[in-house]
Amino acid sequence: MSVCLETLANTILAQVEFALSFLDKIQREGVKSAVVSGQANTEFNDYKDEVMGLLAFSGDCNSWYKGGTATGRIVGPWPGSVNHFLESVRNPRLQDFEFEYVTPTNRFAYLGRGLVVFSVYGYLTAIGVNHTMAHIFELAESLSSPTGQSPLYTNGIHNPSTPSNKIPPTETFSGFNRLSRIEADLHDLEITGLIPADIDGTFFRIQPDHRFAPVYESDIHFNGDGNVTAIRIAAGRAHFRQRYVHTDRYDYESRENEALFGKYRNPYTDNEAVKGVIRTAANTNVVFWRRMLLATKEDGPAWAMGPETLETIGRYDFEGQVLSLTMTAHPKFDAKRGKMVCYGYEAGGDGNDRSRDIVVYTINSEGVKTEECWYKAPGRWRERNDRFTTKKYNHYWQCAIDDAKPYDFPKCGSPAGGLFNRLGRFTWDGTTTETLWAGPCATFQEPAFIPRAGSNEEGDGYLVVLLNHLDELRNDILILDAKNIAQGPVAVIHLPFKLRLGLHGNFVDQSEITAWKGKREKELGPVEAAREPLPWQKKEEILDDRYLPTTITAITSAAVPVPYPAAGDDAGAPAVPADSPPSNTKKNEEDAWMSSSMREERVWEACMQPRICRAASPPGMQFMDIWV
Repeated sequence: MSVCLETLANTILAQVEFALSFLDKIQREGVKSAVVSGQANTEFNDYKDEVMGLLAFSGDCNSWYKGGTATGRIVGPWPGSVNHFLESVRNPRLQDFEFEYVTPTNRFAYLGRGLVVFSVYGYLTAIGVNHTMAHIFELAESLSSPTGQSPLYTNGIHNPSTPSNKIPPTETFSGFNRLSRIEADLHDLEITGLIPADIDGTFFRIQPDHRFAPVYESDIHFNGDGNVTAIRIAAGRAHFRQRYVHTDRYDYESRENEALFGKYRNPYTDNEAVKGVIRTAANTNVVFWRRMLLATKEDGPAWAMGPETLETIGRYDFEGQVLSLTMTAHPKFDAKRGKMVCYGYEAGGDGNDRSRDIVVYTINSEGVKTEECWYKAPGRWRERNDRFTTKKYNHYWQCAIDDAKPYDFPKCGSPAGGLFNRLGRFTWDGTTTETLWAGPCATFQEPAFIPRAGSNEEGDGYLVVLLNHLDELRNDILILDAKNIAQGPVAVIHLPFKLRLGLHGNFVDQSEITAWKGKREKELGPVEAAREPLPWQKKEEILDDRYLPTTITAITSAAVPVPYPAAGDDAGAPAVPADSPPSNTKKNEEDAWMSSSMREERVWEACMQPRICRAASPPGMQFMDIWV
């Protein structure tokens, strides 16, 4: 009896799954009508007679579904069957029906959820599975690979004759890693729960997001163009805006409508047309500073954007004070004094030549560079916990991997960006550890902290964090009580689409944005983009490290004008730096200075001492003080 019941339960499950898949097909493929084919009826009856003796419950089995007798039979509802389909190993199949579709040419837009039935120890077991995304180009090979068309990549390199917007199906660009390429505004996003009334600001984050098929098929996530997301939260509502950072890289590739920059941090793989162009994609972090957003990446300078419009202002050099070739994507802020501490590594040469030169500088609350030092990077560094070198704090939040929690690999595939399935709140004194699990088909991105309005208590506020739905290919934005994340979100902002995996982000209170807006309008004037090319761009060739001391200097006192986009001019591609080399007079002066007794080794040796250093500068450049 128990065997019959178990078999019945498994088979009923198969019946229910079939019904669901049938309804799913009707919905997703636009089924107008369905009838059982005559061929299916004939095959079923023949098949039934052959397999009846194989059934576990075809013998004596006194049960309700046989009319209460051992040999009774019931007539099932499956069309055309004499015996109920439960009495055969053969389950109903979609191919046994003749379907009529509302739109026959587009019914394969998405195959949707399906069913696989396995025989386990002689019993039927139904297992739900997800079919892969299917589209007409996969079903029609003649469209997918037209006769005579070159392959998208040959030996891993993109063929110029193929479409520039056909992205290679590698792991970097598949599943949840598929490109976003969205520039859009969405007002009044759908919300579940209630957003706390005291949250009034914007959550900024940035993601690498290729705009064209990469030059190399094996390209990586970190080589994508910077795409900034802004989630404006106020009065219990949320709005979405997303824009690309219009770097020099962006402008040149937009002009040619194809990728021109090659492998990650390898200028030797670039198209010759972009020699001398700043390579950075500005895709790692976005921070607010004096009425602007700074989009940054370690391999190049910062790019300024408007915090409300996300329009690109241009490359930012702190009003001509910083000539470093690179700026960190992880600046440190002194909230008490209002200053920012920056550094740049690989700061010599062109920022991509593995230079050992590192610069550290400080910008005060008035926007003035106050300290700067250059030195050669050692072969190793000391790991130090910033808790001991910064203001003492106790609370911190971070994403983590919990491999003890289940993850649905068959449904979601490999977790994009790593299995960061747990969000944790911790204290350094060890008194608090609480976590929130994302679920079997979801992961977290980096959280940002929102201080509670009017509170000075450490850790008192909210967390805002992106949740990746790997099975549905979309994102939610969670808002949690920062000191009680285990209770789950107090509000969920639903995005109707998928973003890419971001790197870093920050929440900026609206009061700070408004205050700096007023100060810019009344006192400081608009944010100005850099007007001078970087030092290496002024030369016909990138000189060796002996030229590095010229990049130590702070401000040019007699700069030679070079064409570059005007402040705020982000409508088109920037003007290409002048092709003509510097004047012979200026070059001779610089060569004479570099050949003098003041060599760079003397500068580095002096700067390694714990004191104020005064570095000599080439003719036409000011002296500057360096604090070490």
